[in-house]
Amino acid sequence: MRLTHAIAAGLLSLASTPASADAPAQAILWKGSRNKAEAEARKATGSTLEAFLRKAGLSLPEGYPRLIESKTLPGLKPGFWVWLLGLCEPEAAPSILGPIKRLAPETYARAVRIPTEQLSCPQQEGAPLEARKLTLKRPSGATLRVFTRDETTTPDPEHPNLRLTRTRYFFTLIGANGAVLDSKDLPGDERFNGAPAPGFESPRCDVTRLSATGKDTLSFIRHCTTATTECGALASLDERTVVTVEGDTVVPGVTERANEEDLTCH
Repeated sequence: MRLTHAIAAGLLSLASTPASADAPAQAILWKGSRNKAEAEARKATGSTLEAFLRKAGLSLPEGYPRLIESKTLPGLKPGFWVWLLGLCEPEAAPSILGPIKRLAPETYARAVRIPTEQLSCPQQEGAPLEARKLTLKRPSGATLRVFTRDETTTPDPEHPNLRLTRTRYFFTLIGANGAVLDSKDLPGDERFNGAPAPGFESPRCDVTRLSATGKDTLSFIRHCTTATTECGALASLDERTVVTVEGDTVVPGVTERANEEDLTCH
């Protein structure tokens, strides 16, 4: 009898435990198809996209991207297989969706309702990716696009107040189907801020030219200076790198120096 009462009490306790309440969310979705096999075939493309996003400071939650049947997520139109990149609170979704759409315009968000513990939103660390106007159209239908991202680091642990601010340039080849085929990056504008170490020459670089120089090439030039006080030491120079598209590959050439000038003392 006591055992019967104990079981009944336990069942009553479980029944009275409130279920997790559903909450509004935004599903971040990338590519889909009515055919599962066709959707699965895009996995490699999704992995390339994920790797590039990670390099640009945006990381997907563990276990994503995830291929799901749309009918399993309340709010999505049934009948599709879609790649899910994350589930965000409504106010967080726009700042995550924007940088991804710059790379993959077919990415979109849909309003859904899920238990709050299922929220799992991509995270942006640092500044987001920004698109530049310059593009290089390829006969194949692919396009070489240029993106930039600002980074701030502390290069010398012994001088934590000394910070390097750099704008990194990403040269990204995007196929006619919207897939990221390849991407290479180069340092662009660079400058140090804060209290330098004694004798530190505070080098600074500025991108002075980024232009198409042929149907397959871009020219990337930056001008660099130092605050050296040593007579005869290098004070400024230009660095030129030619970025070439070879098939589905982006190839930065060897960086060449020009217009080197030494500090002249009288």
